[in-house]
Amino acid sequence: MNIKKGINESAFPEKLNYEKIFDIGKKAGFYGIELNFFSEGGRLNIKSSKSFIKEIKDIAKNFKLEIPSLLCVETYRLLPTTSLNKRKRLLKLTEKSIEIAKELDCKVVLICEGWINENIDYLTGYQNALNFFREISKIAEEYKIYIGIENVRNKFLLTPLSFLDFIEKVGSQYIKIYFDTGNVIGYGYPDSWLRILKDYIIQIHLKDFKEKENIFVPILDGDVDWAKFKKTLNEINYSGYLIVEKNPHIFYPVEDIYLISIKVDIILGTFKK
Repeated sequence: MNIKKGINESAFPEKLNYEKIFDIGKKAGFYGIELNFFSEGGRLNIKSSKSFIKEIKDIAKNFKLEIPSLLCVETYRLLPTTSLNKRKRLLKLTEKSIEIAKELDCKVVLICEGWINENIDYLTGYQNALNFFREISKIAEEYKIYIGIENVRNKFLLTPLSFLDFIEKVGSQYIKIYFDTGNVIGYGYPDSWLRILKDYIIQIHLKDFKEKENIFVPILDGDVDWAKFKKTLNEINYSGYLIVEKNPHIFYPVEDIYLISIKVDIILGTFKK
């Protein structure tokens, strides 16, 4: 089992540039930084130049860190389950994120599977999402970049068996699951999802959630059974990244990065007193 510790760039203050983010990430003991990709705004977006992308890659190389994945932020607005026009826009954006991932030597692009609400019935949303991922899989296969579909709290594909069936229906070796520990609390258990989906999990987000308060909390402070999670990782022989996803701490954003790193070590049983 070869597990690497990573963190998403959203954990760092917005004012920091990539040089500082990778510097802090390295010093805190992380092996990789997951980047966010926007249609506009953010640090990295659809208008970012090739020279800027190369600069990011060089920064990571200088700090001897990896960029394991790219999170396509817009996917949470332009959902695969929604209208044809939105899906076309998302398709173009996802294709661009795949191209940039290739330039950055990323292996994974994260996409949310969709959302069901009063305006999107389940069967229509399901078919829309299926069509979207079948189409994007052709581009992923061309670039040899994995699409990691994240489980979110979205009233869609809420069981590991339904998720498994969906992935198998897409039918591509480059369409995988990006599992999120905190997102299943309230309607499932991380260890069950890991066992059932073990052959399709490409990467894992670490988050925690308190069901009673219905709120995300720092890892180790919620309802995720981290001992059982670690045991299951060993059972399924998971190898790859565990990426912490969180917002910056309000008062001590930089110091909190070091604390997060220690918490992941505690989960993995590698913390040295």
